[in-house]
Amino acid sequence: QRDPERAVRLLTQARALLSEEDRAAARAPLLAAAEVARNEMPWRADEALEVLARLAAEDRDLAALRLLAARAEREHARPSTRIALWGALGLEALSAASRAEAEACLARSERAFHLAARADAREAARAAAAWLDLPLRARLAAR
Repeated sequence: QRDPERAVRLLTQARALLSEEDRAAARAPLLAAAEVARNEMPWRADEALEVLARLAAEDRDLAALRLLAARAEREHARPSTRIALWGALGLEALSAASRAEAEACLARSERAFHLAARADAREAARAAAAWLDLPLRARLAAR
């Protein structure tokens, strides 16, 4: 039997843990929320992936960012989520002196932006904002 509110409860639990600065404990409910929400509430799964990516970026965890970006592609996350994840990965790759990987991430972000043209108007606007505000674009242009 499905519980449509489970993902919401997991995200709420994760936010509470993050507000208490318990980042390690927050990861498990975020991963669970991303898993249980994908079929019925994909925007909640995307939300969980975005928070996980933020945590990985703050930890400078290149491997985790690679896994999250690949997962977002594999699961057909919203274009705005893909842009954010590829952008975070690209920034971390650039910090690790991998310009080629950063440029590939920018290209994947741009592809996600073009996918948004087929999305509903709200997601298209979110993707456009994510693309225009993407720090990776400016960082690559400056180097």
